[in-house]
Amino acid sequence: MLDALEQAASSPLYNVLSKIAHGQLKNRSSGFQNSVVRASTDWMYMWEEIQGASIIVELDWKKFDRERPAEDILFFIDVVISCFFPQTSREERLLSAYRICMIKALIERPFISDGGLAFTMDGMVPSGSLWTGLLDTALNILYIPSALLDMGFTSARAVPKCCGDDNLTLFYRDPGDTVLNGLRSRLNKFFRAGIDEEDFFIHRLPYYVMTDQTIFHAGTDLKRGTSKIIDKARWEEFTGEI
Repeated sequence: MLDALEQAASSPLYNVLSKIAHGQLKNRSSGFQNSVVRASTDWMYMWEEIQGASIIVELDWKKFDRERPAEDILFFIDVVISCFFPQTSREERLLSAYRICMIKALIERPFISDGGLAFTMDGMVPSGSLWTGLLDTALNILYIPSALLDMGFTSARAVPKCCGDDNLTLFYRDPGDTVLNGLRSRLNKFFRAGIDEEDFFIHRLPYYVMTDQTIFHAGTDLKRGTSKIIDKARWEEFTGEI
């Protein structure tokens, strides 16, 4: 949940950077897709890029937020701060204070239990933060191109498109499944991704978009969520208006 301190200390930075990220939607080399809504004209730009790809890799990070080390989050914070150039001593102090507040909101998060026990967490992207979506996207853009470069793929040959921890990597030439599976192994090795084979999808032409809805049997108890009973559901294509 966004607290008052984070709202006051982060909004001035976030509002600027989120607009810049949105302005990169038409930039083929940019991976930031946070503001893309399929029901808007923004989807057209994304769809044009997808149609130009020879192959698409989709992967699912398990427990992505919980496995992110503090060092990576601190790197993101420093990148955010580096985007601003203070022109007065007051602005310099203010930017330094913004950095401290971001560290306390995203990294140094002490907890005090009802019994008086105090503890902190090492790393982990907090949910409900103003920065959660942008931070997850930035880490995806840090990790996936690093693995691609290790495989010999430059941004001219493969580009990830990320929105939080969701991502599609567009390859402009099909290198074959053996090479593509090297992306999964490198992400697991370098960034403790924990991506299983069933969570690594390779899509070839033709591409299309469809919407499925999950249907449970009448009387199914959904009070405790659906993650543990999803195998009992059936999926049907949604053809009406959403």
